[in-house]
Amino acid sequence: MAMTVEPPVYEERRRIPDRRQAERRSEDHSRYIRTAVAAAVAICGGLVVVYVFFGLIGSMNFRSAALASGTAVVLALVWLAGYWLRHRGAGPRGPDPAARERRGF
Repeated sequence: MAMTVEPPVYEERRRIPDRRQAERRSEDHSRYIRTAVAAAVAICGGLVVVYVFFGLIGSMNFRSAALASGTAVVLALVWLAGYWLRHRGAGPRGPDPAARERRGF
């Protein structure tokens, strides 16, 4: 007389068995958008710094490269606007400096 052993039955713990089917939360979308905007502003700032660097060492003349100079001005405005918006909405960061003494640092 042979007994057959069946594998144990496990209940699915997840609400959705395949996570790829789930809708993304709005917090995820806003986080990705903020990251993309921050990256774009940083790239604009980097390009402005590179342009000014090459202009200052004499590799190019700002007046003869009018289109590039205008583009650099627009990128600089985007960079400054991103900086202004970031620091306009930023609250105090980290612990109060006076609180360091109470914590023993």
